[in-house]
Amino acid sequence: MLQRARRLAGSTLAVLVIGSAAWPAPVAAAPEPLPQQWWFEAWGVQSHLWPLSTGEGVTVAVIDTGVEASLPELRDVVLPGTNAEDEGRGDGREDLDSFENPPGHGTGMASLIAAQGRGTGMVGVAPGAKILPIVAQSKPAYAKGIRFAADKGAQVINLSQAVPGRCPEELQESIAYALEKDAVIVAGAGNDGNGANASNSPANCKGVLAVGAVDLKGRPWEKTQRQPYVTV
Repeated sequence: MLQRARRLAGSTLAVLVIGSAAWPAPVAAAPEPLPQQWWFEAWGVQSHLWPLSTGEGVTVAVIDTGVEASLPELRDVVLPGTNAEDEGRGDGREDLDSFENPPGHGTGMASLIAAQGRGTGMVGVAPGAKILPIVAQSKPAYAKGIRFAADKGAQVINLSQAVPGRCPEELQESIAYALEKDAVIVAGAGNDGNGANASNSPANCKGVLAVGAVDLKGRPWEKTQRQPYVTV
């Protein structure tokens, strides 16, 4: 969970920045985060960002393994999405992750963004936001998913994924398409900075907000990518 929190820093903060810019009025009190959710204090979420916005009016597309919408933590938060890997197979509101333990990677990312404080008590950094789930685990599916998200009006498009190699033309074109619709595209920079330190897409695509990782003291995490494309 701590690694997930590191990877998602830029995405969740982008949600709040967009929300505070568009809806500057004071917002209703959000639920209290769990004691182990150290990033709330470290990033000044409650003290600096929540007084302006908790993400109300913002839709975040989570391009990942799907999102388990039935969880209490995400009740009434997850919108109908799509499966960009297998069109017609569900609407993204089921986590199809076959590698991580249930509920899966996509659900973990969505929970870090918008969990409501029910069930386990976990609270997202932007509990006022809505989640648009998109199943995509390959570069062609990423491109489809980004276009779908842009057409559905997502203001933030999050890809907590990193694939070694250059940015494919099809993926770059989909990013340009989303940027024209005023979406912010956020991608994980990668987690092998202390090893191969590969250049990863979609993080290395033009126009993407590439997010590295920090610890609770704001220091670069040892495995975060050391690449010129890292923005945050």
